[in-house]
Amino acid sequence: MGHRAERSVGADVGSVGQPSAQRPSPDISGRRRPFVGQHGGVRDWPLPPDDPAYERVTNPERFLPLHAAADALVARLEAQHEVERRDGGPPAYQGVIRQVELIPATGAPLTICWDDFPAVSVIYGTVVQESYPQCGCDACEAIEQPDELIQELEQKVQALVAGRFSERVVNDRGRTVLAFRFRFEDGSESGGTHIPHGHPRLEGPPTIDWPPWPPRQQP
Repeated sequence: MGHRAERSVGADVGSVGQPSAQRPSPDISGRRRPFVGQHGGVRDWPLPPDDPAYERVTNPERFLPLHAAADALVARLEAQHEVERRDGGPPAYQGVIRQVELIPATGAPLTICWDDFPAVSVIYGTVVQESYPQCGCDACEAIEQPDELIQELEQKVQALVAGRFSERVVNDRGRTVLAFRFRFEDGSESGGTHIPHGHPRLEGPPTIDWPPWPPRQQP
């Protein structure tokens, strides 16, 4: 899945990074509106807005390869970088069956969640949370292919690990928002997500250009 020179994904309105009732996903109840992305970016509906396929999930098992990919990703990161691994902890949302936080000696933390959909959700840095797949309904099957989702996941994790991920706390019309940016070899992706009141990120510096993760020293 390629990246254009600059992709903006808008601003989310949810409590990202805090426990929620279910895996983060768009509200598809008002299907007359454009499809809303994970952080507010608007895109075309994959099928007409009133297609009944938006209400069906007939083969969620097609996303099981994401669980295996996340396992391999965590193992690779632990082998290659100096990180502290923390298993468990308060689940990021209902349905999480396993959760791993990787905290490098320097650099942005990374939290990976495996859930019972089956899907994978990732918290990049302190707040930014994305789900793979984002939706999972039958209508979105064409634009949520597991191999492409795995590629996107690995690209974003690689950007974070390489020190190409930044966060900036800003005020957006009275709301506190974390503006973020991933920089890839062929472009970048930026957006914003709401920071809930009392979130620990508000106690840190307004802007963080996260450094690369340190490599693991070989014996």
